Amino acid sequence: MKQLSIIILLLTFFLSFNSWSQQGRLKVYVEAYTWDDPSCYQLAVLQNNDTVYAQILNTWEDYENSILIDSLPVGQYFVSLNQCEAPSEELLQSATLMVEIRENEIASISVGMNQYTEYTSIDKETHQEIVDFRNEFQTEYSYFDFRWNPDGNNPKFNFGLAGSGYSWFSFSKHFGFLLGGGFGWNFAQLQIDEETVANYPDKVKANYYNYFYGKIDMKFRLSMLNQQSDELQNGNVFLDIGAAYHLPLYFKRVTRFDIHDKLVNSYIHRWTDVQLYANFGITHFQVFAAYRPFDFIGKGLPQFPKYNVGVKFNFHER
Repeated sequence: MKQLSIIILLLTFFLSFNSWSQQGRLKVYVEAYTWDDPSCYQLAVLQNNDTVYAQILNTWEDYENSILIDSLPVGQYFVSLNQCEAPSEELLQSATLMVEIRENEIASISVGMNQYTEYTSIDKETHQEIVDFRNEFQTEYSYFDFRWNPDGNNPKFNFGLAGSGYSWFSFSKHFGFLLGGGFGWNFAQLQIDEETVANYPDKVKANYYNYFYGKIDMKFRLSMLNQQSDELQNGNVFLDIGAAYHLPLYFKRVTRFDIHDKLVNSYIHRWTDVQLYANFGITHFQVFAAYRPFDFIGKGLPQFPKYNVGVKFNFHER
């Protein structure tokens, strides 16, 4: 009989210790204090209508840091934030949230007066969120050779690099508009004019344009698959029709005689570098062709080619 009493006593102690050891912690971030309205609030934590923690918040220091509450038994709690007194004749403000305390975990919550409910439209067919805005980033590589247009007053070849960012507005599943900008660089190796170089005292070894520009770009996009999907599908074929303006930031014509000796011509460009283009792509890859309707280099000087071709790689937020 005595042994049975000892066993019952040990079992009771073990169960009590086990229940006591199943505890967690609660970290509360209060978002109620503003410099325009330094009101007093009371924070309370309740379980089964019993208050297990309470604190009055009425100074900036009370709100600056999170409030950590230790040794809460596992279970569900209500965290309430109540205004101590109503300013003028307004109603008292209050907010209540439910939180679950789990064993050996810290539950972090934010409580304030700016609680709201937001509704997002979903597609009736796919039951996914309709995304009518996303960002797109693009890199561009272009090239044009004078042999493709030998009758034009063009450089021997033109090579370009550019990077752009866009805001993509999708008006429907298959139609959208992109507006953005970026920066680019062009290098054009010029053909050496024997009549011109005859006036130079030294032999011309290289003659080229070096062009750095800012870019403003807009385009319309037609896509085969749904461009308002939450995640864009692979294999999406699309067509872009657009126009871009290149703002010259640095434009030089360099005639180089050797590695140290060169002649540089500046201020020979105009502000009319506009390009019309079309992109044909699939998912993250595009090929494009562009047309430059206006000359933008001074008269009598070689112009950049009217046409340009290349590839683009684009990346989306999701």
